[in-house]
Amino acid sequence: MTTAVSELKEALKEQIINLIEAEDVTHFITGMALGVDLYAAEIVLDLKACYPNITLESAIPCETQAVKWSMAQRERYYDIAAQCDKKTMKAVKKTSEGEPYENKYNAACRSAARN
Repeated sequence: MTTAVSELKEALKEQIINLIEAEDVTHFITGMALGVDLYAAEIVLDLKACYPNITLESAIPCETQAVKWSMAQRERYYDIAAQCDKKTMKAVKKTSEGEPYENKYNAACRSAARN
């Protein structure tokens, strides 16, 4: 792991702890993408030992999200997904290029954003 990635993970951890302690955030959502999404998910899962009231939701964009990833990446993905408190599948399959995923989850998010 590079120094830059280590520094990013440490900064993410500090921000997540700040959200928990200063802002009373207890529910975190990850899109389960490679990179920051999975880093943050792993940090939240690790912090559950110190903050047992926090929860992690995976908002997976489509069931085929990880199919083209390496075996190690898929194992990491499924391990994290298995530990999530809630799993939300946004779409069963990917829509045509450029089309948004449309389902109840997206509609609920848009509705909440308007309020």
